[in-house]
Amino acid sequence: MEVYNQKSSRRFEALAECFAPDVSLRLLKSGATVVKGVQALTASMPADYAKHTARVTRRLFITTSLPSEDPSFSMDFYPAGQGPGINAFGKGNVKLDTILVFEVKSDGRNVINQVWIAPDRDGIASRREDQGAVTELSVLSSKAFPQVAAVLQGRVKGKISYHMHDYLHMATIS
Repeated sequence: MEVYNQKSSRRFEALAECFAPDVSLRLLKSGATVVKGVQALTASMPADYAKHTARVTRRLFITTSLPSEDPSFSMDFYPAGQGPGINAFGKGNVKLDTILVFEVKSDGRNVINQVWIAPDRDGIASRREDQGAVTELSVLSSKAFPQVAAVLQGRVKGKISYHMHDYLHMATIS
């Protein structure tokens, strides 16, 4: 998000460095490829970077007991209009709460090589602070998670572990 939200003329060049050249954006439900290649992916993002910033409200990190072999994943939740514009629902014009799942292979390059997208049908991204924190169990019980589990199947060999961040309910030290 830091690279996406920077207000610089080098923004898309810097973003491209975060992705593998052959990155693909797929629909989480069907696996269908929507965008292929880093240039096409960054071209799908809003060009008016001065007016658009992305904000992830919840994130589930997914790792395994074999970090040198298995890829790692993050399942990110974005409220409507606050996604990074990587979307299959209209170039940079996200009207729905959105889930993006990012995969980073353990090949030493430390770049995103695959992205999946889905609507957040459970409203996890936009759950208000006064409605309480979103827990790991909330995400694992969501409508989209079985599709995420299907993505993990065959891609990882190690024991899967999760680490949940609800950025609206972060404990702070004062």
